[in-house]
Amino acid sequence: YAWQAIALLPFIDAPRLRATLAPVRATLTAEEADRDRHGDALLFVSSAQPIGAICAAVAAAPVSAPPVRLDAAAAESLGFGGFVRASAASRRQAGEALPPPPGGAEYNLPPIPACATVGVSFDPPAKQAHLPRLLRGQILPQPTLSKHDQPQFSRDAAAATRSMEARFSSAPKRLISGALGRSSGSYGGGGTSTYRPGR
Repeated sequence: YAWQAIALLPFIDAPRLRATLAPVRATLTAEEADRDRHGDALLFVSSAQPIGAICAAVAAAPVSAPPVRLDAAAAESLGFGGFVRASAASRRQAGEALPPPPGGAEYNLPPIPACATVGVSFDPPAKQAHLPRLLRGQILPQPTLSKHDQPQFSRDAAAATRSMEARFSSAPKRLISGALGRSSGSYGGGGTSTYRPGR
């Protein structure tokens, strides 16, 4: 249906939204203000995986070190492409204890000892045309349905569909015209229109 692709929600008034949030931003703590911004995308992997060994070496490097390219075609990259670099937001090394999140100690969240997960900043590869294809090594199963299982339409199916569309598309118009013609306030139906203010 044509109406299914129409956005019925109004667009956000961005200037009004920013003006409303301005007083709230002034009350944020330094940590909240740091989180209320666009930052780097972080990639968390296990150092036990092949790609984890690459990211663990990157995480141990200085933040100023150049990024390391991930080859999406290489087996150790697990299909990941792009670049990884040391992140200032995640300086923990593989095997160290992972402390609970801020405020987690109040809910008795203990640290994770000897956590093998490392986090690095991730820059995705440049956009390119998508090629729909199976992954390497994937084999499609045998078809379950045969050509005899497909629906069979008669030669007159298209003509019958057009006839039904023509009949039902004009039905609402006939209903509206009939309803207006029977009311006293008919437009073009010969009736007289009377206005009575509410009591």
